[in-house]
Amino acid sequence: MINFLQKNYLILIGWVYYLVVNSLFIIKYGNRLLNSYELLIALFIYLVGVHLIFISVHRFRNHDKLLKYVTLSIISLFLLYSLYINISLDSNTIKVDRWSALNNSIGALLKGDYPYTAATHLNGRSSNLPGLLLIGLPFYFLGNVGFLQIVSFLLISVCTFQIFHKNWIQLIVILLFISTPANHWELIVKSDLVSNFALILVFLLWYQQKNSHQINQKPILIGILSTILFLTRFASIIPLGFLLLRDFFQSKKNVQFKFMATALFVFTLLWILVLYQAPSIEVIRNYNPIFLQSSQLPLHLSIICILVSLGFSLKANLPFQKILYSAFFLTLPVVLSFAGTIINSGLSNTLFGSYNDLSYLSIPLPFMIFGFAMAFVERSTAEEKKAKPSQIQ
Repeated sequence: MINFLQKNYLILIGWVYYLVVNSLFIIKYGNRLLNSYELLIALFIYLVGVHLIFISVHRFRNHDKLLKYVTLSIISLFLLYSLYINISLDSNTIKVDRWSALNNSIGALLKGDYPYTAATHLNGRSSNLPGLLLIGLPFYFLGNVGFLQIVSFLLISVCTFQIFHKNWIQLIVILLFISTPANHWELIVKSDLVSNFALILVFLLWYQQKNSHQINQKPILIGILSTILFLTRFASIIPLGFLLLRDFFQSKKNVQFKFMATALFVFTLLWILVLYQAPSIEVIRNYNPIFLQSSQLPLHLSIICILVSLGFSLKANLPFQKILYSAFFLTLPVVLSFAGTIINSGLSNTLFGSYNDLSYLSIPLPFMIFGFAMAFVERSTAEEKKAKPSQIQ
């Protein structure tokens, strides 16, 4: 694993990013409960523990039955833990309003009101695009939009078993997910941010696993699903671009027409469903999700990163490349925004105050975890193929 990181600088940078982001979560929220000495110990235990995961699992990599049992047990326990957290915590005591932004905007829409003027339990407003309102609808009817996190983790677990055939790699992927402090924070506050991008990752994995050119076979279905996911958060166009743009340009004209017509229809329909509820154009101008999302992630910064990523998307061919490039370009706007806030407001205000939303740094993490594992499998397979001819000779 160490040699693998040394030979793959992009992955090494991603691994450092993974550790730094989770360390920042420990520092920010651990600072409220621990003194400086205890916080330093907690940080040390986490950083050492994550690396011990690799060492321990790799040492037992040939014990397939044991690893399979451990993996399934960990998934089951984490699902029960997630369910307990969602049911036991009083949502109205949570000092983050993402759950009520989704819940209350869906409720307003069903009542015939404009969803983006609906107040959260902290008197905020929803920045969720129409696609996320549609995705959150089943969980609203279940009475808890936090269940979206449970379903997203379950889908990630299924994808892990579908894509990785070595039990020890399956276990590492699951452990990296559940040992992420950022993920536990999302779970406790019932945030939909990481779950949103986890669902997009699941779509990417499903598309690539079935057929690298599914758009040719199912242009209408792909058009519907990709448009709904695109209309969840503005940055979602980055991974969707890496997935579909190359295949789109290589497909036939009639396939392109079906895909574009379907995407345009779904795009228009979803926006009409939310915008026609607005009492006036002035209300739409002052209360719209694009404006609200840009308050944490500057719109011009996102647009620049999106345009650059679309240029690179034509060069990404292999599945692990699309996942890793998606992670990289999702990282750019959040890191640049975070760095800009530090420059303007100082590190202490940025990290411990409300000048910047730390959770946005966790957006690329699902892509990074799968990208690490897929790249490792790709490198291992290539090395095995090289070794075989030399062994025959």
